[in-house]
Amino acid sequence: MKIEELYKHLTPKQLRRIVMYKDGIKVADIARIEAVGHNRIKKSLSLATKKLAKLAKTGGSGVL
Repeated sequence: MKIEELYKHLTPKQLRRIVMYKDGIKVADIARIEAVGHNRIKKSLSLATKKLAKLAKTGGSGVL
């Protein structure tokens, strides 16, 4: 499964944050852009990464 297909399973917020992080924007900068604490960004990225890993492992057929 392509990463673009996996991204469809993320919430809009998770997708936005993971794309910014992938583009090289630091967690602290994402937090500043989104006006939230950096721990919230770290948790969001962690949950999104786990979700993507689970989907990749199951071929996208896993129920979330």
